Amino acid sequence: MTDERPLYERVGGHTFFAALVDGFYTGVAQDPLLREMYPEEDLAPAAERLRMFLERSEEHTSEL
Repeated sequence: MTDERPLYERVGGHTFFAALVDGFYTGVAQDPLLREMYPEEDLAPAAERLRMFLERSEEHTSEL
């Protein structure tokens, strides 16, 4: 039996993508080389943009 739900739902939806992005930006904040790529002091706006991009991308991919 196959799960017919979109990937977005199968991986956990918003909660999954929020945790994925939070983990990524936690790593960015702790890595001096990566941190240089983000001139903003607060990484929260960049994290929000990435999360929204990933969620929207997955929604559109699921429609194909």
